[in-house]
Amino acid sequence: MKTHGKKYQAAAKNRVLGTAYQARQALEIVKRYVIGPPFTPPSVIGEGPNAKLGTIQLAGASGGANWNGGAFDPETGMFYVGSRTVAFGGAVYLLE
Repeated sequence: MKTHGKKYQAAAKNRVLGTAYQARQALEIVKRYVIGPPFTPPSVIGEGPNAKLGTIQLAGASGGANWNGGAFDPETGMFYVGSRTVAFGGAVYLLE
């Protein structure tokens, strides 16, 4: 089966788009979050100025190909599936 396009399956610091200034800003923000491979679980929010603020997950809870139905074009032989790439921030708060 031939697929067109390439979707990211995990958040990564080397996939920042935009100008050099925007990339630096984004990387500064991302430092405060946990980033890992697919299925990285939400992390505990820490305390203090350098504490982690949660986990950035990609694909997130509202991404993927599960929302739209597929469509087949018999003239071209192509099957089309809608897809969304949406990051999700997951975090756990500890209550005392």
